[in-house]
Amino acid sequence: MKTVLILTECIVVEREIKEKLEILGYEVFCSNLAINTILKYEDDSWIKFFEIVIFSESLANHLVEGLVHKLRNLKIQLYRIEAETTDDSQDSDLMLTGVFSPTISIAELREEISNDYYQHRFYSSQKNGQRSSSLYMSNLELNENPSGAFISMLSKKELEVFLQLYHAQGQHIKRNDLATKLWGLPISQSNLAQLSQIITRLKMKLMKLNFDERCLTTSWRKGYALSPEFYEKNSFFTEKQMESTD
Repeated sequence: MKTVLILTECIVVEREIKEKLEILGYEVFCSNLAINTILKYEDDSWIKFFEIVIFSESLANHLVEGLVHKLRNLKIQLYRIEAETTDDSQDSDLMLTGVFSPTISIAELREEISNDYYQHRFYSSQKNGQRSSSLYMSNLELNENPSGAFISMLSKKELEVFLQLYHAQGQHIKRNDLATKLWGLPISQSNLAQLSQIITRLKMKLMKLNFDERCLTTSWRKGYALSPEFYEKNSFFTEKQMESTD
């Protein structure tokens, strides 16, 4: 059973999301006291008991920023609960595993968290030299035509997202803007959940080309982007190749 810690200003407020996570089989703890413990003390041995930490919508932005900076180097998935915002003045460079709405359905929550969980497992297996059969590309394919082999693995929507991010040249694309390009208006929570799943699958497939798991970043309130390191290390994708896939 996977363990989840919800950091919140008010434990009662988290009753609904806690129940949804418990229905999905997670062991969930809600805490306000843990916020100051994380921020004020260096001992982080106890937090490693949790595989997932969720920052409540009740937490002020500066608190979340401080908590993320303390936890970002640990092998923990970090999520923020937050209704979608269009206030560009509140952009943040904080890198999170994901962001989801307080009204997320059980099915959407299941896919949001489980996809990221298997992404972490996949990355660990890649570092240990293990092979994922569902995402397998032969060494011959990778050596002879890595970009072609990668693109052949992508679904239509995955390719659309990858091209949007590639042509953005490292600039973030907001979740709403990317969802609008894919499905048009109005945007639904289902669309945003599907987008999160697409991003996770893209990360896993890019890791097959030996890119780091952070080559595709999720930035709180800024959206998604291919990292500067992606463009520095990229020797597979050229503008000409990308134009031919548009």
